Amino acid sequence: MPSSRPAVRPARGGLAARRRLVTGGEVRLSDLGEPDLVAFGLFPQLLGDALATWRPGITRTVATSNDGSMEIRLALLPGGGQAEVRTPDGVLCGPEHLMEIIDLSADRGGEEA
Repeated sequence: MPSSRPAVRPARGGLAARRRLVTGGEVRLSDLGEPDLVAFGLFPQLLGDALATWRPGITRTVATSNDGSMEIRLALLPGGGQAEVRTPDGVLCGPEHLMEIIDLSADRGGEEA
């Protein structure tokens, strides 16, 4: 059965999608807003990679995308309450974090074809 949802690029995404996710410093997870569909295809993988490293007792983590092009830094915001991130598929809910997303390929001067 064909999907009525727009096609989302593969998780590695393109240069433009990465640029839309770059935060330019720390932001509250709840302030992320609703990323567009292309950029959002990258976001859950990055967030999942960071959360997969989370262990009891830690309050900060860093993860890099599988292709090494993006880095996400998460820091638990004590007393920050709950964050809600609206997506085209619903709402992600969880503890509030400070988050920073960095395009590592920009540091290398890399451009995608």
